[in-house]
Amino acid sequence: MTNAVRDNLDSLRKLPHGWNSYNAAPITEAAITSAERLIDMLRTSLPAIVPRSCGGIQIEWHEQGMNVEIEIDADGTVQPFE
Repeated sequence: MTNAVRDNLDSLRKLPHGWNSYNAAPITEAAITSAERLIDMLRTSLPAIVPRSCGGIQIEWHEQGMNVEIEIDADGTVQPFE
């Protein structure tokens, strides 16, 4: 995992309750741990890592006309592709 990805995940750890001004939950350690494992396992280009208001994370790749988005719930569960 690159330092840029690690720094991005570290910044998500610091988001307070209500970070989006709509009472969003803090990002959970379970979600961050799952994201770290998934990114290490995939070994792809750098993803965009976005906080979710439920306390989870969304990981996105947008390249060459393709879009892949993976949602990780606050409990660390990776949502299946739909």
